[in-house]
Amino acid sequence: MTTKTQLTLSALFALVLAACGGSPQSSSARIGAAGGTLTTASGARLDIPAGALQAETEIHLVEAEPRDGVARVEMEPRGLKLGARARISMRMPAGQGPMKLVGLENEVEHALEAEKQNEVEHAREAEIEHLAEVELRHQAICLAACGAGEECDDGVCKPHVEDPSAPAPTGNCPAGQELDVSDNVCKAHGGK
Repeated sequence: MTTKTQLTLSALFALVLAACGGSPQSSSARIGAAGGTLTTASGARLDIPAGALQAETEIHLVEAEPRDGVARVEMEPRGLKLGARARISMRMPAGQGPMKLVGLENEVEHALEAEKQNEVEHAREAEIEHLAEVELRHQAICLAACGAGEECDDGVCKPHVEDPSAPAPTGNCPAGQELDVSDNVCKAHGGK
């Protein structure tokens, strides 16, 4: 696609959004070595700490149409490596049940570091090492409590990765479960 065609399509898209009364919410700023914060109207927030960027850089935080979740943001320039971990936070809609943040790269979902609930801001937050897409999604809950060294991940108890003492399944799964060798996790027999 030529640059002229891309510009024409971008302008047409902007006109359609304006005609429908909507436009993507975004925040942009030049952020340097001292760090900085970007926020959007819906409450998405990107905190870049001091030392994460060596040179002043134009950073964009753009609310985008969700794919599988309830909200999605794109951070640009996409793929920009940070010298220190930044924090992304997204407000959770009321009454939606358990939520989680996931990173999206090349249509593949990735877990985010230190992803957790921020009770004060009623948000989910996580650490990121580079700028990318992040989506807020519904989280499946585990029907039974997970054991020591495990965490509930999409309805399945899995070894807690950040805990180096967490035991890895060895094939000795509890009754009614079997070892899924694709991800080395005990799952319900015949389950996904």
